[in-house]
Amino acid sequence: MHRPDIGYVQGMSYIAAILLVYMDEHPAFVTFCNMVTKFPIMPFYSFNDPHVRKILQLFKQVFQHNLPELCEHLETENIMPKQYVYEWFMTLFTRALKVELVSRVLDLYFLDGIFVLYQTAIGKFECVTSTHIAI
Repeated sequence: MHRPDIGYVQGMSYIAAILLVYMDEHPAFVTFCNMVTKFPIMPFYSFNDPHVRKILQLFKQVFQHNLPELCEHLETENIMPKQYVYEWFMTLFTRALKVELVSRVLDLYFLDGIFVLYQTAIGKFECVTSTHIAI
C-alpha cells in the first residue's frame, strides 16, 4: 500500500523479516521503505532492466577481476550473474546467508552502500573456492 507502483515483490519479506528481528514494527517499516525505494535496490523491485543490467555488468567486471578462473568456469557452464546475483542483491543476502552474517552485511551496507553487496558476493565465492580446494 505504501508504494502501489511497486506493490509486493518476492524477496521483500526476507528483508522485512531480518529488520523485525532487530527493530520494532514502525522503525522496521520506515527502514524497509527507505531501503527498497532507493537506488541501488529499487531497480530490482521495479524491474528496471537497464539499471539491473548495469549493476550485473559491474558485478561481472568485479568478479572477473577478483576470481577470473571461477568467473570463466561459470560462463563456460552458461551460469550467468543474473541467475544468482539478482536474488542475492534483491534480498540483500537475507536468503543466502545466516542471520548473524546478514546482520553484519546489512550494517556495512548502511555504512558503505552497494559496494558491500559486491564484496559480499565475491567473499561468498571465495569461501566456496577455498573450501573446494581444501577438500
